[in-house]
Amino acid sequence: MNKKVLVLLPTITLLVTPFLCNVNSYQEVEAYDINSLPTTINLNDASDQVIRNYYSNLNSLGENELKGTNLLKNLKPILKNNQKYYSYDSGSKIWQAYEITDRDWKLSPASEISGYNSSTNTITGYSYGSSATKPGSNPYIHALYINRDVDNHVRAWQVEGGTSTSHGGNNPWCIDREHIWPKSAGFENSASGGARGDLMHLWAGDSYVNSALHSNYYYGYVDTSKTHTDGKNKYSWVSGNLMGRSKTCEGTYNVFEPQDSDKGDIARAVFYMVARYNYLSGSDSDGIDSDNPNLEIVDDIVSWKEKGYQSTTTLTGKIGILSDLLEWNKLDPVDEYEIHRNNLLYNNYTNNRNPFIDFPQWADYIWGNGTNYAKPQSDSINNNDSLLTLSNYSYDTMVNKTFTLSASSSQPGAEFTWTSSDNTILSLDKTTGSQVTVSALKQGSASITVSTTISDVVYSKVCQVTVDKERVLTGIEIASAPKKTEYFINDELDTTGLKVNAVYDDGYKKEITNYAITGFSSTDPGEKTITVTYEGFNATFKVVIKESPIDVFFGLPTPAIIAIGVGAVAIIVVIIIILAKSKKARKVAKKVVKKSTSSSGSKNKSNSKKK
Repeated sequence: MNKKVLVLLPTITLLVTPFLCNVNSYQEVEAYDINSLPTTINLNDASDQVIRNYYSNLNSLGENELKGTNLLKNLKPILKNNQKYYSYDSGSKIWQAYEITDRDWKLSPASEISGYNSSTNTITGYSYGSSATKPGSNPYIHALYINRDVDNHVRAWQVEGGTSTSHGGNNPWCIDREHIWPKSAGFENSASGGARGDLMHLWAGDSYVNSALHSNYYYGYVDTSKTHTDGKNKYSWVSGNLMGRSKTCEGTYNVFEPQDSDKGDIARAVFYMVARYNYLSGSDSDGIDSDNPNLEIVDDIVSWKEKGYQSTTTLTGKIGILSDLLEWNKLDPVDEYEIHRNNLLYNNYTNNRNPFIDFPQWADYIWGNGTNYAKPQSDSINNNDSLLTLSNYSYDTMVNKTFTLSASSSQPGAEFTWTSSDNTILSLDKTTGSQVTVSALKQGSASITVSTTISDVVYSKVCQVTVDKERVLTGIEIASAPKKTEYFINDELDTTGLKVNAVYDDGYKKEITNYAITGFSSTDPGEKTITVTYEGFNATFKVVIKESPIDVFFGLPTPAIIAIGVGAVAIIVVIIIILAKSKKARKVAKKVVKKSTSSSGSKNKSNSKKK
């Protein structure tokens, strides 16, 4: 029997929820000088280069500033710059924005919108809905916590097939504005705008699940086998969403586990909030308050008991569970809808982006244990390298030189299109195909873009190219030898620390990486000369191959040790045989003597009787 239990809404929830669903019950209070929603809407997704340029202020920072909490600190001014808000209390503004930002573009395509131009992928003169019956203003919404595979579809301004107060079962549904980061976790004294109205974490979501299961609990895996000590049910379940005791952390507090299709979206929204709202730099011109809180992600659930307070410069608002969120970021990768929502916000509503949608791997660079650091000009965007891979994302060359770029895709039959941002600097031998040859014509910087269309979605990758003046290569040098110079039999070459410079006729030196290495063999011991080759020039370094520790004993090779061992065993066996034979001989002699003595005694007795 299925023991999963649907939780009944508390009486107060039943009383409040109808008002949550009634979008006309709010008074409009504008914030941050944003007086109206845009009526000209750009539906295009940003190109890779636009995304990379958005984070360009990171390019001048050192490696240590681009990982760990330093990366969070340095992302904040980028995300904050020119950011726009809509007041949470101006309810209609956020609900109206959902018509575009949270629209289900498959069920309600752009072609249905008056003023849509397919050639530019833009909308002009868009009219937002003001009532549930206004024609053309009530699109389907992609809401959190709703299983979109079983036809539970909802609209922006009404509940399909029912009323906003229908909560008796899983259908019909009612949506509300779900704060992925609850205000009780750091901005309890909520002003009307700021973090509370930040659309990056304020998504449309199912009202029932939001109220009954999520509430303000931390996010994490629910242990469905764990019994509550307070006698309550093991867990609560609605349409794939769970609430119960944590599977990851010990404690008596509940966690909320959304359906799998929402896990990554939620994780990346949480990551964004900490990048946008923190006090890691030790200063903020706006101060730390309910609009601009100080947030932190923790890897426990004990902190949840501290909910319901205003963060300060020294007291962070907390959310967990970090390890589960990091796993969700990989379990539910960035998808087309999430990418499009991020770009819709950036182009039309907030002026900023979620870096963890653009670069999901940065979450591990900040909170993981790796040594990687953010590289905005070369890191894979949206982690979609399987759909489109480029052989180089940056390249340094010289005037009158050529180089080759290659593209590949996991989609069979993918076709590629190549363009140069400046044909006077970089020219291409062709514009289609999986490989092109690029010629550098003059000094400067330009880029080569490769694009492919998969399921009507255009994916692009960009190689940034710097062209220096023409020089004549005169040789190469080992600028830094590898850290590892001693090896054992059958080891592989480790080039960590190896740096090779190209040397030119004017004394200019440039580090190179596309060299070839020959001469390394670890099949036999001795000193080896390793040759590095680049465009016909060679440089060398030396390494030593030693006998494996398990092959050397007292300075003797294994064959000698084996021979000695076999000989020793043979000698021991011979001695044992000799000793064994000697013992047996003594036993036989003893028996003979005993028998002889016994026989002699018998004869003497017989002769005595005869006498």
